[in-house]
Amino acid sequence: AGNPSFYLKKIKNLTGGGTISVQNSGYTLIQNDTLTVTTINISGFTGGNSDDFSNNLITGNLTFAEGATNTGSVYTGNNTINGSTTLGLNSAATWYEGYQVGNVYNGNTSFSLNGTGTFNSSYSTKCSFTGNLSVNRTAAGITDLFGAGFNFITGNFSFSNTAGGHTYINSSNVLNGPINGTVNITATGSGNPSFYLRKIKNLTGGGTISVQNSGYTLIQNDTLNVNTVNINGFTGGSSDEMSGNVITGNVTFADAATNTGSVYVGNN
Repeated sequence: AGNPSFYLKKIKNLTGGGTISVQNSGYTLIQNDTLTVTTINISGFTGGNSDDFSNNLITGNLTFAEGATNTGSVYTGNNTINGSTTLGLNSAATWYEGYQVGNVYNGNTSFSLNGTGTFNSSYSTKCSFTGNLSVNRTAAGITDLFGAGFNFITGNFSFSNTAGGHTYINSSNVLNGPINGTVNITATGSGNPSFYLRKIKNLTGGGTISVQNSGYTLIQNDTLNVNTVNINGFTGGSSDEMSGNVITGNVTFADAATNTGSVYVGNN
């Protein structure tokens, strides 16, 4: 009890099979470690300090998830993880994934966003994803994915936000590597939040994109191979845009009856 601090720094081991479990800590710092383990489960950390998981080489499955009462920012950067990874935002704090140096994920990766805090991925530099990447938001908050882009996603990319909050997928419109698999995107929720989807390219068809009742909507410079793109009900005073895209699939792009902003469609 008491949310005590926990530090693990510059520890290196050579034989796998162990486990690391840190529950309900306070200030948490996992830094410069080279670990071969079965699992690392660090969850429930909380407090006002900025927790840090950085510069690690991990062989094993990782869970790094804060507690619901956490108030300090969370930073992860310059990690290579050879195993599956789950990052869990559970509070109103801000996360910076890919801080200063990008992360390399060699396994399926999940960003589980169950709090109202802002989640930034690839914040400073591009991250790399070998395997599937899934992002699931269940509480309204800002989701800013691939702020600096990404090098590649070798598997499928899925994004689900049924709670609301602004969604920015490559808001800075930087060039990314390909997504080798399918793309599945669902964005709904109250409040007419903004939705950006820019310079995303995938190579395998069969996915769907559904964006309902958004606010300012920008679909730009994407190369998408999907079954359907259904973007409807967007509204507000901003000028919505669908431009510069190559789409293989059926497209619906329709505003709401209450929309007051101009709508631009060109070079698709």
